[in-house]
Amino acid sequence: MSEIDKFDCFDLFYMSTGLLFSPCRYWKLSLMVHPDKCSHPQAHQAFVKLNKAFKDLQDPDKRKALDEKIKLKEEQEEFKAELKAMKEAAHRKRLQEA
Repeated sequence: MSEIDKFDCFDLFYMSTGLLFSPCRYWKLSLMVHPDKCSHPQAHQAFVKLNKAFKDLQDPDKRKALDEKIKLKEEQEEFKAELKAMKEAAHRKRLQEA
């Protein structure tokens, strides 16, 4: 699997405040990876993935599904962080009692 296959182009549009749907951002990114402008061997694949991501963001149903997926991922990461903190606190408590 190539690097471009592992890469999620939606990350290019994602900011800490959520997805940033900007035609200007898309334009700048597409110029960076356009096969006529970029000599990288996987430029064409990157350009195709970028176009697909941008079109998906324009579709309200796909955008809603993506927003829900991102929200779920953030909640899972938050839960993992809380669980890790609880485990560490329990471990410290056991060490203090010993």
